[in-house]
Amino acid sequence: MLSVFFKSAIVLLVIFPNFVLAQVFGNFLTAQTAYFLGDKTAQREGFLTFNPAKHLDLKGSLIFLSVILFANMLLGDSPVTSLVFVFLLVANIRRPVIVPVNEENFKNPILGECATILADPLGSIFYSFLCLACIRFLPIDLPALVWQFFDAGATIGIQLGVLDLIPLPPQ
Repeated sequence: MLSVFFKSAIVLLVIFPNFVLAQVFGNFLTAQTAYFLGDKTAQREGFLTFNPAKHLDLKGSLIFLSVILFANMLLGDSPVTSLVFVFLLVANIRRPVIVPVNEENFKNPILGECATILADPLGSIFYSFLCLACIRFLPIDLPALVWQFFDAGATIGIQLGVLDLIPLPPQ
């Protein structure tokens, strides 16, 4: 019984922070891209920050975390747990906060709209590459939890980036 709670605590320490960081990187890059291309809406709304409170819906994130923890407690490290994670993302349970963008403020509206649409998935993938760089360049004698954190970060960043490319309607 204790090992189940211990594994759930590891999931809490590894998966949820990576999920938050990948989401924040994607939203920040969207806001920065819009700002760079002439739209100051995201800056006025406070999205040019790495503060997770601005980029995440607390209720949706807690539901997401609860289901992942429950699935991990029931199923362990099986592939079904990964399928539950992907299902939650596809079902849009995480309910990301949409960065406000006004296409009329762009210097080039078509380029601005395309760039801001692609910025969110690219930000999540960039986070994945940061985690992979940490795996490559950090000393080998770090605790296993650090390696699990960066490995999960690389996986979650890619999953969020790829799933953000799927045109799902917002809820």
